Parts: sequence; C-alpha cells; structure tokens
Amino acid sequence: MSLRSIGLLQEDQGDTAQAITFYQQAIEVTESIQSEIQIEELKTSFAAEQVPVYQHLINLLWQGDRLEEAFNYGERARARAFLDQLAGGRVDFRAGAASTLLDQEQSVRTEIATLRAQLVAFRNRARDQWDTEAIAAVQAELTSREADYAALLTQLKLQSPEAASVVSVDVASLADIQELLDADTTLLEYFVTEDRTLVSIITHNTFDTVALDVSREDLTDTITSFRDFASLEDLHPASLQQLHSWLIAPIETHLVTRAVGIVPHNVLHYLPFAALTDGEGYLSDHYVLFTLPSASVLPFVQEKRKPDADTLLALGNPSIAEPLPVLHFAQREAEAVADLYGTQPFVGADASESVVWLQAANAGILHLAAHGEYNPYNPLFSTIYLAEDAENDGRLEVHEIYGLDLTAATDLVVLSACQTQIGALSAGDEVVGLSRAFLYAGTPSVIASLWNVDDEATALLMERFYTHLRAGLSKGEALRQAQIDVRDEYPHPYYWAAFVLTGDAGDVTGDVALEPTPGGGGLCWGAALPVGLVLVAGIHRRRTLRKTR
Repeated sequence: MSLRSIGLLQEDQGDTAQAITFYQQAIEVTESIQSEIQIEELKTSFAAEQVPVYQHLINLLWQGDRLEEAFNYGERARARAFLDQLAGGRVDFRAGAASTLLDQEQSVRTEIATLRAQLVAFRNRARDQWDTEAIAAVQAELTSREADYAALLTQLKLQSPEAASVVSVDVASLADIQELLDADTTLLEYFVTEDRTLVSIITHNTFDTVALDVSREDLTDTITSFRDFASLEDLHPASLQQLHSWLIAPIETHLVTRAVGIVPHNVLHYLPFAALTDGEGYLSDHYVLFTLPSASVLPFVQEKRKPDADTLLALGNPSIAEPLPVLHFAQREAEAVADLYGTQPFVGADASESVVWLQAANAGILHLAAHGEYNPYNPLFSTIYLAEDAENDGRLEVHEIYGLDLTAATDLVVLSACQTQIGALSAGDEVVGLSRAFLYAGTPSVIASLWNVDDEATALLMERFYTHLRAGLSKGEALRQAQIDVRDEYPHPYYWAAFVLTGDAGDVTGDVALEPTPGGGGLCWGAALPVGLVLVAGIHRRRTLRKTR
C-alpha cells in the first residue's frame, strides 16, 4: 500500500519513471503474497484489491511505448487464481479433512436440500395459491445457507494437505504464447480501464497494442442496451454497430488470419463478439472465433486436446421436480445429435445427474440440453437441472463440477442451456461459473450461452453444429457455420449468437470468408437485471425458455 501510494504521488507530480518503478515494486510485493495463498477464493479476493495498481502501471507503460511490458502486466492482472488451478491439476480437498468439518458440510447440505424441497412444494401450487411471503422467507434462508456452505468449502480447503501443495505459476511470456499460435490464428487480448481500452494483437510472429477510445462505462451501457433485446426487427442493432466501431474497426487491418481468439476483460466477458456488425455483415462472417480466460491458459487447454474424441454422451429434457416448462425441442435435439454419433440419448427420467457422474469420464463429447440457471448470489450454486434419482438430487452445480474428472477422454462439453457462459466477475477478472468449472474438470473446450436461449432455435443450432463437426470441421469452424445456417430461419443475433466456444477451437481446416446471410426478424419482450461487477442476461421469451424464471 505504501509503495502504491508513493507511485500515485509520483504520477500526480508528472514523474512517470519513478511512478513506474514504485508501481512495479508494489506489484512484486503483492504477487509474493498472492503466490503463498493456496485457496482459490482467498487468492481471488486478495487479487481483486490490487487491480488499481495494475491499471495505473499498464497505462503508463503503454504511454511510454513499452508495449510488451504492458501486455505482461495485463496477463498478470487477470484470472490468476484460475491459471494456478489449471497448472496445479485436480485436487481432492476433502482428503485428510477434519471429520468435524465434513460432518458440518453434510449437515448444511441436508438443510439446503430441505429448503429446496420446501420451495418446490410452494411453487408447484397453482399460481393464485402462492404464499409469496413464505416463498421469500425460504428463499432468503436458502441463500444464507448456500453462503454458509461456500464458506465451509473454503475452510475444508484451508485444512487440506493437497490444497496446500498447489503452487502459483508465472504467466506465459509473449514469446511462449506466440510459439503456441499457428499461422492462421490471431489473439486479441483486451484490457478495460476507466478511461480507455487497450487491445494487444498477437500472432505467431507479430505483436502490437492499440488504445481504443472507449471507457468502461460506455462499454457497460452499450452492452446492456444490446442485451435488453428491445426489438428483434433490427438485424444489425445500433448497439452492436457502436461496439464494432469501438472494438474492431480500429484494428481491422491487423486481422489477417482465419481464426481469432478473444481474451475478454471486465464487462467484455458478456459480449457476443460473433454478432459485432458494421451494419452489413457480422464479425463471424469472416473469422472462426473462440475465447480464453487469459492467453496464459493456452498451453493448458492445448495439452488437454483429445483428437480422437468420437463418442458422445447426450442428455436432453430431463424430468425435474422444479415447476419448469417441458423442453420439447431439447429432447429432439438430444435425439438428433445422438443419432449422428450412432448412440442412444438419455431423456426424461433417464437424463439423470447420476448418468453424468457414471459415464461422462469416458465420453469424448458431453452434451447437456436442459434448463440452466445462473445464481448471482452464490455462483458456486449455478445449476444445470437434470433428473434426480436415489443417488443424486438432479442439480449439477458449479461446486460439484469441480469434482468431475474429464481428463481421460472428454474433448468437448456443450451446455445447451441458458446463461451457462456467464458467472460472477471479480475485479481480478475471475469468472466463477459453469463453463470455467468444466475447463477445470479436464475438458479443453466448452460451448456455453451468454443469455436465455430460444428452445427451437437452439435445437437447430446444435443439430447443424454436430453435422458440421462430423463432416470434419474443427469445433470453432462447426460452431461458426452452424450460426450462419441458423440465420436463414432466425436472423437476429439473439437466436444464433448466444453460444460461445471457450478454450481449444481446433485447427482451422477450410476457407472461412463468407458473405453475410440476409433474413427477417421477430418480436420479443425483454428486461435486464442490474449491472455491477456482474452483468446478467436480458430475459427473452419466444416459445419456450431454457431457464426457470
């Protein structure tokens, strides 16, 4: 804190060189402390407090044309807890834990299950018989107990010998990242500050950084405006055109490869880059797109590739106790994609959580077509709803997914549900959600959604995706081509742009430069939840939503 304060004083007095020196010293002390914190939650909260010094230093380095240093500190400022998780491998933090803590954990889990059963019973009554006060009281108690459970998990990790063995790793150097990029891939790593946004443009043999004249506030407001989905008539919304002019137009001359990887930052985690438009075509017309939490995770996702993954485990339209609508198209979707792989899907009561625990480890692809729910209060309880049985309650939650082992066979997880890509965003750029949990579990690639998706359009998108994947396209190419196919029938970005591929997109195999597809529009109603550190999806309904309201 003292070093940072001296740096601020030097910067205010115009002594940039001294300010940089003191900021660098402050970061060295910060990271020496951070490296000794083994617990993800504590590492994340500690890192979040240190973000301002990184922002000041990165701005000064950029102004001094010290671009590679600015990029390095940008990497050091983002998703460090997740990077350490990937580097450290899977940890059984319950091994060796005190029996009293394990008993407390089981007790709280039982209380949570009881409260959830009460909520389901209340909500399964006729709507005019709902006791709203009782529902609110049970929901508040449930939220409190979930927070208690998250705290207990932290205590278990603090006492775990295995968790204590996890070490902090350095971020990858620019040269290391470039060595991993093939000639057909460009990385765009964004860094959002209060007044401007920096983007580093990296290929296997070039590097540059460009300052974009757009503030964090302007990005937040404009992304929120798009995600309100006020109308589906305009296929090229003004918000997406504005975002394209800020984020893509100034660097278009640098985009000369067929694949473009996006490393988003801050509010950009909630932006569908594929739908950015110049008013005539979309960014995905010309590039295979994928995202990464940071450039430094690239070696870890690449080493998890399983190129011979040709088996599929598909679950669709699970029978659930929650009062949620039947997903007719989700069942057809699971049946269609399973047929492409010559296997039988699990649907209805057979689409159970137990099937995932018993069979996912041996599947090359795990496909879940179900209701999804993001929990903004306790992100570790964000959920994919599956069927329950005697062994499991049917709620596949983030904190449980960390216990899955997908390291042996799984090359891709597809979360064909609502809000599976979003999560709680810390100031340190850590996104806690379903997508990240599956990456930790061992898959190199996850396809997940940024908002509440349309049931019928999603079924079509997934059928086209797997058709192209089976025809030999890479994961990234297959998703891109499926989105273009869906635009023939559902042209507005709401229908086709929600799904994002995070991690390994595979090798580009063909020509990706295509003309934009024309199409018609539709009608919708919408609303956006608040924007803070977390931007939650606008809500839309057409036919059937894959999300509880």
